[in-house]
Amino acid sequence: MGILWKKVTNGVRWKIKTAKYQKHILTTDKRLGTQISKAMEMVPIPKNLDITKRIYHNHWCQHSFDVLGSGPIEIGYNKSYSPTKVAGEQLRFTINEFDNDGNWLSHVVHSSHLTYSKLIWKKIISINPKYAPIDWQLDVKSGFRWNSKLWYKAQGSLSKNKKGVDIKIPWELSRLQHLPSLVLVAQKSTDEERIALISEVVCQILDFIMANPIGMGVNFNCPMDIGIRNANVLLALDWCDQIDNTGLLNEDVKSILYSYISASTTHILENIEYREGLTSNHYLGNVLGVLYAGAYLNDDPKADHWLYFGIQEIESCMQRQFFDDGTNFEGSTSYHRLSAEMMAWASLLLVQTPSTRLKSLQELNIKDWEYTPRLTKSVKRQVNSSKYVLSDSFWTKLVRSAKFCEVIAKPNGDACQFGDNDSGRFTKLTMFGSQMPTKQAKGKYANLHNVEITSDAYFDENS
Repeated sequence: MGILWKKVTNGVRWKIKTAKYQKHILTTDKRLGTQISKAMEMVPIPKNLDITKRIYHNHWCQHSFDVLGSGPIEIGYNKSYSPTKVAGEQLRFTINEFDNDGNWLSHVVHSSHLTYSKLIWKKIISINPKYAPIDWQLDVKSGFRWNSKLWYKAQGSLSKNKKGVDIKIPWELSRLQHLPSLVLVAQKSTDEERIALISEVVCQILDFIMANPIGMGVNFNCPMDIGIRNANVLLALDWCDQIDNTGLLNEDVKSILYSYISASTTHILENIEYREGLTSNHYLGNVLGVLYAGAYLNDDPKADHWLYFGIQEIESCMQRQFFDDGTNFEGSTSYHRLSAEMMAWASLLLVQTPSTRLKSLQELNIKDWEYTPRLTKSVKRQVNSSKYVLSDSFWTKLVRSAKFCEVIAKPNGDACQFGDNDSGRFTKLTMFGSQMPTKQAKGKYANLHNVEITSDAYFDENS
């Protein structure tokens, strides 16, 4: 009887909390008004990565994306598509003219978010007057569109029983994993090209913020994807700061960008994918998103708690998800590589964190933390005792996890396939694959038959 009563009361509390959160995200965008304009330069930009094969950066600047094998398709509100047939009503619409005042956004966002989205649109066209916005809610394979006027929990019912619709298509694009790559291309470019590429990176982030208010639309359904997006945006902006001397990333723009990351981090914590006794790569993605926000947004009053949480849970996830030999518990070579990649990025970020910030965690009141799991004193002891932030056990498992990736590689460098594989990555700095004639590609991949590929060659990515 006690267990049943606990389940009932927890269910009631969850419904009350959910109702309050829904009201919050539907009635205000003032939460983005906090001035969080300072961010740390944390990760040195790589100088010697080979970007000669990065042929897609021109496509990305034209908003043409190959999403989960869709083929390169321009994703915008004013584009025509030849989608597969989908049962039921689709939420497709066409916007032929993007007026400077942003009135067209009334088709895209809820009325309570319209004023703020219009302000961001004006900021975008002040940077690039010819910018064409991306339709972030679209499944380019089926032509189905979700709705950013509705909150995230309503999105599943829109596509229910719609054959051929895949919610992971917009999720994949919304990770914004192409942005750090664009900055790396900018680093190797002429001054004029560098400015254009950095402008494109900033405009695409602003575009996402404009069309995806916090908690609205399909791109806030999965906290792991939000965490991956947090990390890639912050990394891209970090590197932009390191190579840009034009003043494009001024305090006004940074305040918009970092405030959005801050609010996104709160959304992750409100919907954290934590289960007692079982945490997966999804939860690890949540933790990384919070850790990145905590490490970078040092002006945010919540940043120290986020950083503390990130250190605590990275240690916990390594202990719970990786065996002593360094292999991941999920029994999949691909998930091992994804989780190990996340651990590597987390460790890099933490060893780059200034010692003054780490020392300040000793004074943190951990009782103020209102989320699950709770904060413990372990981080204070750990940070105080280790020169490299994390435990010896963590570093040992990380090295062994990397060694396992080497061991399972075939002679040609490909990883062997064992267990589930969704081609997931955390930060995608390089692309591997080969060029093939477009006609050959359409013969190899049936879903490319209706895709108009303007170039003679198709880049066949090897994930």
